[in-house]
Amino acid sequence: MLIGRSAFGVSQNPIRFQNVTVQNGLSMGTITAFQKDKNGYMWMGTAEGLHRFDGKYFKILKHQENNTSSLSDSYIKALVSLDGRMYIGNNLGGLDIMDEDSYNIKHVSLKKLVPAFDNEIRQLVEYAGNIVINTDGGGLFRFDPSTELLSKLVIPGIDNQRVKRIVKDGSDLLIVTNTRVFRTNLVTTSLLLRDDNLKLNSIVKYGEDYLLGSSFGLYLVEDNFGEISRVYLPANKRLVNTITSLKAQGDVIWIGTDGGGLLKLEDGKIKLYKYNPLRQFSLVNNKVRELYTDDEGI
Repeated sequence: MLIGRSAFGVSQNPIRFQNVTVQNGLSMGTITAFQKDKNGYMWMGTAEGLHRFDGKYFKILKHQENNTSSLSDSYIKALVSLDGRMYIGNNLGGLDIMDEDSYNIKHVSLKKLVPAFDNEIRQLVEYAGNIVINTDGGGLFRFDPSTELLSKLVIPGIDNQRVKRIVKDGSDLLIVTNTRVFRTNLVTTSLLLRDDNLKLNSIVKYGEDYLLGSSFGLYLVEDNFGEISRVYLPANKRLVNTITSLKAQGDVIWIGTDGGGLLKLEDGKIKLYKYNPLRQFSLVNNKVRELYTDDEGI
């Protein structure tokens, strides 16, 4: 139940952004996923290949016709690193597994398990030593790296709901659909929130409570998921209310928007960062698709 607005102030602290663009070696400027491997390299997924960044130069991996050792598709949608292997989900619904030392690649086909499967992989999440695979309308899957067994996840209440985001919360997973939030350990599942007027995209822990990102703004919900209130965002800013992603970094919450720029929530204050052609160190683009923080707090 929506009960009003939560009041946060407006901060004016500046940030200098270092922009990495096609001029620096990216094959294209739209990044779909980030992940850091065990060797310290940053990997970036794009629609034109998988990029390894060493802080200065890029190494680019792409699908190569008639080469079964290459990526199964160049349009990368999701990345996760676990035990020296990079798991790579693509637009065709394939899962590639790359050794982070040799770059040898193995392929896992979801079609072998579900022949009618024809969906992209939206997100990969490491959970309890397994890889949970979130697809765009094709349901949830689990891959066990120790046995290399792929299985379909059937979670009551979620079967007919398109999952927008999966987030680890303690020993459980929070699963966000358009109108609902579930808590699950993949054995038992409970419905935490349902609001048919919301179009949810993401969730993040905020102190003892949670923040929900939606296509209609940002919401604060109590830890028991009883009361929900809309968070005041900077006024008169176009597109700032379409929240695409949320990321916690200590006590700071980063908030990505679909064309409205990047928001930073810290100490009860919100700061908006946007592209400014007159500022060399401004945000490179106002459409923020994905957020990632590395071990150095970047």
